[in-house]
Amino acid sequence: MSKYQCRFLVDSEQVVVRLTLLKSSDKCNARREVMSLIAKIQDFGGYELWEDGLMVDTYRPGKSRSVI
Repeated sequence: MSKYQCRFLVDSEQVVVRLTLLKSSDKCNARREVMSLIAKIQDFGGYELWEDGLMVDTYRPGKSRSVI
């Protein structure tokens, strides 16, 4: 199991408003967990998903999704 850190962001300022730690088998499963959390959180402006200090996924509404 890898450890991931998800940073939920405020839309206008890209400030972290919530930090969630996840344990997942891979980044695809971690991304699915994040999407499940997003469905429960209404007030966010995107997220960044990190693994061991490296950003592995990011999403900001209105911009194209980038996977690193």
